[in-house]
Amino acid sequence: MKRLGFSAALILLLCGFALGQGQFKVLYTFNGTDGQGPQSLIFDQAGNLYGTTFIGGGCALCGTLFELSPRTDGGWTETVLHNFCSLPSCQDGQGPNRGLVFDRKGNLYGTTFVGGQFGGGTVFELSPSSGGSWTETVLYNFCASLISCSTGIAPRGDLVFDSSGNLFGTTDEGGVSCVAAPNGCGTVFELSPPSSQGGQWTETTLYSFCSTGQGKTCPDGLFPSGGVVMDSEGNLFGATQWGGLYSSVCDVGCGTIYKLSHGSGGWTQSLVLAPVWTVGYEPLGPLTVDKEGRIYGSLFQGGKNHDGSLFRLNPNGKGVDFFFDYLDGAVPEGRLMLSNDVLYGSTYSGGSVNNNGVVFMMTSPDQEAVLYNFCSELNCADGSNPVGMTEDSSGNIFGTTLQGGNESCVYSDAGCGVVYEITAPEEFSKR
Repeated sequence: MKRLGFSAALILLLCGFALGQGQFKVLYTFNGTDGQGPQSLIFDQAGNLYGTTFIGGGCALCGTLFELSPRTDGGWTETVLHNFCSLPSCQDGQGPNRGLVFDRKGNLYGTTFVGGQFGGGTVFELSPSSGGSWTETVLYNFCASLISCSTGIAPRGDLVFDSSGNLFGTTDEGGVSCVAAPNGCGTVFELSPPSSQGGQWTETTLYSFCSTGQGKTCPDGLFPSGGVVMDSEGNLFGATQWGGLYSSVCDVGCGTIYKLSHGSGGWTQSLVLAPVWTVGYEPLGPLTVDKEGRIYGSLFQGGKNHDGSLFRLNPNGKGVDFFFDYLDGAVPEGRLMLSNDVLYGSTYSGGSVNNNGVVFMMTSPDQEAVLYNFCSELNCADGSNPVGMTEDSSGNIFGTTLQGGNESCVYSDAGCGVVYEITAPEEFSKR
């Protein structure tokens, strides 16, 4: 990364952060029976954290949905709200993937990668009941790969609501016939709520990828990842892991960033970015949209140092900015977070300690600083391989790691992951 030097204010800010006390702490360490591999987090209005673990719980590959509640002594209490695969043949879903979203009534919504009635994954709702318990309801069952699945297979990534209460998301595979992948190249879908209480949600496939091109080329994208985000005008934006531009490095395509616009004739897909490997490729993480309509995301690989890069798409087709190549971290995957004009994110690996990932901040495309190097503690008790983050009302950062933490993890020698907090010093929070 080209270093142009930090301003005096930024130097003071970072020095204050480095010297402050209690900036990083582990809030909870998973042991396997309560889940393994925690994903993204979300706050409720009372300050409780919610998240999913992709595996662990009642069985090695089941997954859980958990709550972390702050205590008066400064600690946090973890409660498993639902163990997936609780029903025969995992009809309640298996492998909850990525983040959760609240509706206006306080119900949680998410997806499972597999399981459900047909084995191809689910969209679920978790509703609070009297007495503090929660009830899980499967809203939609996707079909399995051995069946013709025009509606999609294996939902992956974040969901988003529109103002009418419709849910939007993506599936890894499925859709219309696709020569690039026998099970389909993935879809963007919409789930519409029932007109009366207790009715069925209605699924509509808005777009099937690899709908253009010849042979094994998919210029419009292949295998959507990370779900979708919605801008203020109701347009959907997302990423595909592969497809787009092909090269000797990207033999299945370097990935795409796409837009779905809604009009009187339905939804129209357009390509807004097809990166080349020299600036980065394979966008995996969710996108982030700011109040000006700019789209931020990460490219998992490629770039000058072959460790990935960040990008910003400006609205109205005014171009794209590629931020930097990682010298202080490698292979970014989780959602980027914007707070007071500062961009935060994490890398799955890299960093100055044991190559286990970092949390970083950026104040401009050429000014980056590492806030934390994971596996800085003995046996990675502080976690390793961060994947997602959020913030509270005070600007403190909360995130998860896929591995590290408890050495006695039931299902893994590498640890089951942790939930951590990075508390901003006063100088930092006032920025």
